[in-house]
Amino acid sequence: MRAEAEKLVQLLVRVRSSLRKIELLLRSRNRPGELTNAKAANVALGKEKAAAEAIL
Repeated sequence: MRAEAEKLVQLLVRVRSSLRKIELLLRSRNRPGELTNAKAANVALGKEKAAAEAIL
């Protein structure tokens, strides 16, 4: 049961990360200055994902 929960959490982390990246990239198309912010946010999400996976 724990293994299934861990897999689900990992999937949710990946989906959340992907959705956030898509949202930020779409925003950057409307505001060119947002691209730098999107890149920084993607780096932060990568670190957040790694931290979440380390907890598992």
